[in-house]
Parts: sequence; structure tokens; C-alpha cells
Amino acid sequence: MPAIRVVLADDHEIVRNGIKILLESEGDLEVVGEASDGQEALDECKSKQPDILIVDINMPKMNGIETIRQLKVYSPTTKALVLSMHEDEEYILQSVEVGATGYLLKGSNKQEFVKAIHTVQKGEKYFTGDISNILEQHYLNL
Repeated sequence: MPAIRVVLADDHEIVRNGIKILLESEGDLEVVGEASDGQEALDECKSKQPDILIVDINMPKMNGIETIRQLKVYSPTTKALVLSMHEDEEYILQSVEVGATGYLLKGSNKQEFVKAIHTVQKGEKYFTGDISNILEQHYLNL
């Protein structure tokens, strides 16, 4: 089975480095590109056509939400997984509305992070427990 190809987009280099080490220790995950802002992320996705873009919300030049909105133009088959410290309903809902297939908090552990990547890769959606509750409450109360 080929490795799941990932592009990381976070404006903090040390965070990207840590995520890369964590992911590549799994053996079936390969970081094929990195970006410090949304436009770089889109350019990396266009050239590398990864399976998954792991994207932060707050980045310079173009935030993660706008990056996800434009992703299908640059890399139509790439799935977006948000990895953010923000658990605000506004960010979560906007991310889902523009096409995020998963949303994970930066406080998550390695096991959950890897599970989220595999779930999203299989074409399913993944939202950590607190995020699922916010989505459920919002969409059930429409």
C-alpha cells in the first residue's frame, strides 16, 4: 500500500518540523511538502498533488479557510484536514462549509492525529469529539 502523501501548512516552522517527525515515524505517511502560508500551501498542492493537506487556520497572506476554499482548483483530489488551536464555532463551521473533511485540535494526541489522517484518506470525515458536538448542535438547530 503506498504511503499517504501529505502537505503541511502552518506558519510556525517548529510546529511543521514536529508534525513532520511525528507523521514520518508512522511509516505509511510521507510529508511531501511544507508551507508557511496559504498561498504556498496551494502552490505545494498544485505541484505535489498530495492526498491530504494539513492546514492551520491562522496563517499570513491567506488563512486556512480561504486556502481550503481554493484547494479544489489547485489540487482537485486533495482532502483538507484542519489542525488548529481554535475551537470557536465560527472557525469550525466556516472550515466545514468551504470543504474541510476533518478538524482536529492541536491539543490532540498522536494516536488521534494519525487516526484522523487515515479516516480522511479513506474518504470519511473526522471531527474530534468537541468539534463534533459543535457541528451537531449547529446543524440540528437550523
